[in-house]
Amino acid sequence: MGKIHGHATPEGTSKFAKESTALDANYKTFAGLTLSNVGMGTYLGNADNQTDALITDAIIQSVNSGVNVIDTAINYRAQKSERAVGKAIESLVGGQREGEETSKTITRDQLFVCTKGGYVTNDADTNVGFWEYVKQEYTDPRIINAEDITSAYHCMTPSYLSDQIDRSLKNMGLECIDLVYLHNAVEGQVKDVSRDKFMQNMRDVMTMYEERRKDGSIQYYGMSTWECFRVENSNSLHLSLEEV
Repeated sequence: MGKIHGHATPEGTSKFAKESTALDANYKTFAGLTLSNVGMGTYLGNADNQTDALITDAIIQSVNSGVNVIDTAINYRAQKSERAVGKAIESLVGGQREGEETSKTITRDQLFVCTKGGYVTNDADTNVGFWEYVKQEYTDPRIINAEDITSAYHCMTPSYLSDQIDRSLKNMGLECIDLVYLHNAVEGQVKDVSRDKFMQNMRDVMTMYEERRKDGSIQYYGMSTWECFRVENSNSLHLSLEEV
């Protein structure tokens, strides 16, 4: 898979919506981008090639039906979901799959691709066990220290999360990811990290994300969370959006 250049743009996403057969009401504008109000997710499924093919086909069908938001995460199916996303984008942008024509030609600037980093993952396309992979890929090269991994198998250090961006770019064959989420930060850290330390880590991580924006690796960054911005102040999972 070669590297696909570019990222979502106002012009590209607007063109996508105008050429779609979906109703205009199915698109919303964010930061000048015209995005479908339904996205294609890639969370569950077996870590096998058959599921890869199903996900790739589902993404292609979704995009050709008017969906231009694609969501994944590096830990989904141990990196295989990102690779399935990459195959789908390669097929769509190329306008043709092997032996099969797509219904229309898509360009990279029409698609808004999101991924997430934070949970520690292995690689289902290798025969290396989880902890052996962590040692080989992360602790031996000193990307992280073993104590950086929480009991929820989460890691929130700038070096780790920057490494995950690089791996996600490679997995999807992209030059730029439109949106990178810090994945379930509170849920992954709260049992093992003090609130003060957590907020300091948050500052360090956001500094790194800003640097990756400047080098063109990502367009936007944010937080993916189930609960932390919605629960009461007394809840251990609570996080102030204003403070963040």
